[in-house]
Amino acid sequence: MTAFAPVDYALAALRRGWSVFPITPGAKQPPLVRDWNNAATREPEQVRAWWEQWPEANYGIATGPSGLVVIDLDTPKPGRARPPAWDQPGITDGADVLAALAEDAGQRSPLAGTPYALRHTCVSTWLNAGVSETLVARWAGHSVAVLKKIYAKCLVGEEERAKQQIEEALRRG
Repeated sequence: MTAFAPVDYALAALRRGWSVFPITPGAKQPPLVRDWNNAATREPEQVRAWWEQWPEANYGIATGPSGLVVIDLDTPKPGRARPPAWDQPGITDGADVLAALAEDAGQRSPLAGTPYALRHTCVSTWLNAGVSETLVARWAGHSVAVLKKIYAKCLVGEEERAKQQIEEALRRG
C-alpha cells in the first residue's frame, strides 16, 4: 500500500475545487498562515510551497470560498451544557439535533445513507416487529417520549397491534 504525505491530501482537496490552507499538525488550530480565509488557495504551486515549509501540516478547507455548507455534528464539549433548546432526552449530539430539526420540518433526515440512517432503520424495524417501546428506547438510548416523537411514523397500527395482543392473551387465558 502506498503511503501518502499530508500534502497529497491537500492536493486531493484542490482537485475537488476546494480552497485549502495549512494548519498546525495534529490539531484543528491555529492556522499556519495569517488571514487564512483569504490566504486559502486552489493553486497547487502555493500548496506545495506551504507543505515544503510545513511538511507535517494538516490542511484546513475554507468552506465559504469553496462553496461548502458545513453542519457540525459534534457532541457537547466536556463541562459544557447543551443549548437549552436541545437539552432534551434523546438529544445527545449534533446528529440527533439535525434529525429532530428535519422531523420538525416534516423532512427526512439529511443523514440518510449514513450509519445514522442504519440506526434509524434498526429502530424502525424493532418497532414494526412489535418490540416494546420501552425496550427499544433503552436499546436506542432514547426516552420513550423522544422515541415516539422521532419514530412516530413507525408506530402506525400500534393500537390495532395492541388489541390483537390483548385478544391473544385472553384466548390463552
